[in-house]
Amino acid sequence: MVNNKLKLVKSATAFVIGAAVLTGSFAAAGSDTAFAKSSTSVKVSNGKLVYKSTGKVVKGYKTYNKALYKDGKKLTGLYKKTYYKAGKKATGTYKSVYYKAGKAFTGVTNKTYYKAGKKATGTYKNVYYKSGKAYTGVVNKTYYKAGKKATGLYKGVYYKTGKAATGIYKDQLYISGNLSKGLELYKEQLYKDGSLNKGLVVFKDQLYKDAVLNKGFAELDGKFYFDAALANDTYIVEGVERAFENGVEVGAKVKAVEAINATQVKITFNKTVEKETVINSADKKVKNVTFKSLDNKDITSADATGELAKDGKTLTITAKATEVFEGRYDVTIDNVKDVNGKDVAKYEVKNFDFGKDITAPAVLGTEKVNATKVKVNFSEPLSNKGSWAFKDANGNDVTATTDLSSDGQSVEVTITDANLKAGSEVTATILGAKDKANNVINPNPSTVKFVKGDKDGVAPVVSSVTSKGLNKFEIKFSEEVQGLALSNIFVDGTALVAVSGVNGAVLTPDTEDKTKYVVELKGTALVTAGLHKVEVKESATPSKVTDLSGEELTVFTQLVDFKADLTAPKFVNSQVIVDETTKEEKLVLTFDKEVAEPADFTTTVATELNKDLVTTNGTLTGGQLTVNAKNKKQLVVILNTVKFTPAGGNVQDLAKDATYTVKFAKDAILDTNSTPNKSEAFEITFKRGEDGTAVNTDKPAITTATATNSNTITVIFDKAVDGVTATNVANYSIPGLTIEKATLNPVSSGTQSVTLTLKKGTNTLNGDRVLTVANVKAKTGVVMETVSKTVADMKENVAPTVTKAQFTETAEGKVTTLKLTFSEKVIVAEDSFEAFVGDDTTVIKLENTEVSTGSEVTEVVLTVETGKEFDTAAIAKGITVKLASDKVISDVNSNALDFTSIKASH
Repeated sequence: MVNNKLKLVKSATAFVIGAAVLTGSFAAAGSDTAFAKSSTSVKVSNGKLVYKSTGKVVKGYKTYNKALYKDGKKLTGLYKKTYYKAGKKATGTYKSVYYKAGKAFTGVTNKTYYKAGKKATGTYKNVYYKSGKAYTGVVNKTYYKAGKKATGLYKGVYYKTGKAATGIYKDQLYISGNLSKGLELYKEQLYKDGSLNKGLVVFKDQLYKDAVLNKGFAELDGKFYFDAALANDTYIVEGVERAFENGVEVGAKVKAVEAINATQVKITFNKTVEKETVINSADKKVKNVTFKSLDNKDITSADATGELAKDGKTLTITAKATEVFEGRYDVTIDNVKDVNGKDVAKYEVKNFDFGKDITAPAVLGTEKVNATKVKVNFSEPLSNKGSWAFKDANGNDVTATTDLSSDGQSVEVTITDANLKAGSEVTATILGAKDKANNVINPNPSTVKFVKGDKDGVAPVVSSVTSKGLNKFEIKFSEEVQGLALSNIFVDGTALVAVSGVNGAVLTPDTEDKTKYVVELKGTALVTAGLHKVEVKESATPSKVTDLSGEELTVFTQLVDFKADLTAPKFVNSQVIVDETTKEEKLVLTFDKEVAEPADFTTTVATELNKDLVTTNGTLTGGQLTVNAKNKKQLVVILNTVKFTPAGGNVQDLAKDATYTVKFAKDAILDTNSTPNKSEAFEITFKRGEDGTAVNTDKPAITTATATNSNTITVIFDKAVDGVTATNVANYSIPGLTIEKATLNPVSSGTQSVTLTLKKGTNTLNGDRVLTVANVKAKTGVVMETVSKTVADMKENVAPTVTKAQFTETAEGKVTTLKLTFSEKVIVAEDSFEAFVGDDTTVIKLENTEVSTGSEVTEVVLTVETGKEFDTAAIAKGITVKLASDKVISDVNSNALDFTSIKASH
């Protein structure tokens, strides 16, 4: 009985405990934890969750069969921020919040952007949304299209990747998003109002054609352009030379005049000028340019030479050797013509200041002349080439000669050292070279290097021989040659010879082409019409023709067809010039070939137009036309020798300011051909001015300057000179040397000399020196022109000395010989030296027995007079060697030995 009761109790207890557990799994209010299914606890009845036992609705939040109930009904709403619908976690919008699987959604769904369930504004995964939708429009200056930063137009503004941009869109230019207005340059293309420009337009001072910079010549609004800039130079336009300044066409004129250095002036024209109107072709003398000094630094224009650049627009004028450009000048350039025959506008400037040249000359570089010659070029003309020394790469002396060019612009160096191998580098050291303003070369000394050359392996040949008439032919070589002489040229087997009397030949190198030579035949050397054999080869008296590297000419033989020159001389132009010395006016007639001297103006038909414009017919007489020796294409006549005879009137001088028209009859002018060709009729017009005052010719001039010896120079003037100025040492100068005294010598045969004495020991080099003399007056008081003369082969004047006297041999304890050492080579005669012991005045002769009289030595061994040898006691007292009082010893340049006595040493 008892046991059964226990069983009953246990069962009851178990029931109560189980009920408690079931109730806990239901979950307390607010819990959605699932509870176990139990048909004994709850059930769904009529859509509601109720307790089975009571049928009452389960209160609070209960989960049953994976559904959440609230107060017995499946929940639709929020529970713990989770959205349920019919008890299940749901996706959808609830009270304006979008949930996904019960949670407020952040992200994009159905193209809508939510943030914590709300439609949001912002960027999500690189897409911009506004109120949940991908945005199209501008926000914070950024353009979006469907939420993406976009490129394109929006409300007339251009955006690129969302930002207002500068660039091209659909062929139009936008600047910072806005369509460009006016002219704008973008990536080297020009736009107008957003579109590529069309036609000519100026933008920022540059000309554009369509959308790019203009190329070539163009005109816009009356202004001319070349390429993109205003035309401001000279151009060839459709084959015609045209000059412009700031876009406006101008005629031929002088652009600039400037001093290059003390002796050179550069004149720049804006158009190519006719060479013959600025330079005489024969002697390169300058024409139609004058310099009038305001500071007594006159430039003799007629003696100045000119060089016209290849472009024909730059004329470089070099004053003659004794003159320099310095200070103020009135400059006049007139009667120059351009290549089209048009006048270059007269250029006249007053008080033009060239200043003073203080720029030192410098080495520009070297130019090979041939294998052993090199030209060293300088920045400006030199008046003195200075002293030159040459060494090879090992420091050994190299023998070479130097020659200053006539224009002073270069020095030609010739290597004469036979032991120097081809390919060896030579260093030249230049000391004391000066320009015409006496500026010393910078740096001083200067060095320049060059290499001794070798043959180039290509022999020169004669390219052609061309007949120019029966008295002239032209030889052209394949390259420049050297050593060509008349003796190398054979006609019909006979070598040509120089003119003697009226017969012979003249060989002239072409001034423009260095590979061309002209041979002119005279008298018996003339050839007949037809074929003649011409040869160019080595002559019987060897005269080799080589190229500049030393390759010998290939022998040339050819039959040349000589034909008579049948071309008549043709008149080119005429001009009136003023003689620089006599100041007389001269009429110059220029022809296209060399002409012969004609008769005078007798019966030449002429017309005079005077200054009152009255015309008178008549003839010219007198006035001999002579051939210009420097340009044989010109005839010259002094106008004060020409007379005018009016019809029915008396002979009279040419009138000042009158213009004369002169008619030359046919055949009036002949050329120089063996059978002369005669000119056609031609006409000239010239205006007579007036003659000036002749230059005073009483100025003293130097005829010679000669080194009398190593210490003196003799300068000979062509007339008697003023003693005060002639003996003023300051009026003489030699770069690098000191002149101590100037002594005036008596007048002899109308000339007078001055002896200049140099300071001894100041000239350390042998060679040519340049002596400049200035300010010496004639007896009449006229001051000479400053002149520089080369004193040839001046010898150094450093006196030799005895550097050492040394005992050399002994015999039986006595000194029998001693050796003298000199500072340089001297010529030692016998019995020139003596000696004495201590204070004794007894003379002991020292005999020269080893060197013959007249030999040049740097050492000599002397034998002590027999019986007077120096013993130990004598040596202890001291042995003094001296020069015999009646003897003179000199070096090879006659500089006397500077020596009184010296103590002999062991």
